[in-house]
Amino acid sequence: MIRKFDVPENKITEYTQDILFFSEIVFTADEIDVIKKDPDDNVIIETAVMGNADYLITGDDYLLSLGEYENVKIKKASELIE
Repeated sequence: MIRKFDVPENKITEYTQDILFFSEIVFTADEIDVIKKDPDDNVIIETAVMGNADYLITGDDYLLSLGEYENVKIKKASELIE
């Protein structure tokens, strides 16, 4: 959070608690293998699918190139705001 989003260090605990309050913990089984160029991204898709997400918001080009996977729409944050 500090490095990527410039969140002040004294706010990390507060923001993490807020995120966890609205989150659902899901467990993946490494069953999805659709991103060949960056296999680490597959767990991101699998988490969204296992969590029954409607949207996966990302800036990752490999994920965005899918557009949608198993009813999970993959969008940039700016697209969702529009």
